[in-house]
Amino acid sequence: MVLVIVHLTDIHIRDEDDLDILSARIPSLGAAIVHHITEPDDTSVIICMTGDFAFSGQENQYVAIELLLEELFNIIKKNFPRVGIHPVFVPGNHDCNFDDESASVREAILDSPTLDIENASQLKACTAIQKNYFSFSFDWGTKYGVMSCQPDKILTVNELRLDDGKVNIIFHCINTSWCSRRHEEKGKMRIVNGKMTMPSDKLPDKKENDIVITMMHHDAEWLDWNDKEVWNEYHKKYSDIILVGHDHTAEFVLKQNYDETSNYFIKGNQLY
Repeated sequence: MVLVIVHLTDIHIRDEDDLDILSARIPSLGAAIVHHITEPDDTSVIICMTGDFAFSGQENQYVAIELLLEELFNIIKKNFPRVGIHPVFVPGNHDCNFDDESASVREAILDSPTLDIENASQLKACTAIQKNYFSFSFDWGTKYGVMSCQPDKILTVNELRLDDGKVNIIFHCINTSWCSRRHEEKGKMRIVNGKMTMPSDKLPDKKENDIVITMMHHDAEWLDWNDKEVWNEYHKKYSDIILVGHDHTAEFVLKQNYDETSNYFIKGNQLY
């Protein structure tokens, strides 16, 4: 079995002008993906998108994203009808609508000393400004089996079994932008509640043949000190591939850890 992993990030679509520009580039993007399909009867294409689909989390911006993705998927299917396409999404800070009516309540929750991110209702209140993203990913989930985050969780685990169960890919989809602000600062973002949300005792054991792909919009440099410690413990134990976006730079690093584990760290540039 052959896997083609496509990493796209930071589309930032704002209006019809952006749609026209990007739509003109979709044939080239589709051709690049098709070029890497060398075994059409035994290939799965995984489309990993690490956030900032939209420019400001507006509903019409996701309508435009759907048109672009439909066009891209149609190119792949037209050339190779039997190839499986598996989309995996995580949201970014531009997928937050900071003008949403729930934004002021969310700000109060984020600033509260009693904020508990293990409390599902509090977390849903914080992700309410991403509701258009979640609606979009849910709609695409029913159409294409999209794997994504859940609005009441920071880390959502999705599993994809291929080749009659011989290949098991586990996606750890992390919503780093649950606490995004209109003006973000490095070192302020959180993915853990104290040290309880994402340590190893909260996740199932990684099996020998599992491939774990961790996807998130912000990289670890945006996390606060305690969260970064937990992140280091987590990713060395679990992640084979780490996909991030946000910083608008391209980076590809193979990290070899002291315990002989390794991670591929891939940062994607903006689609433009």
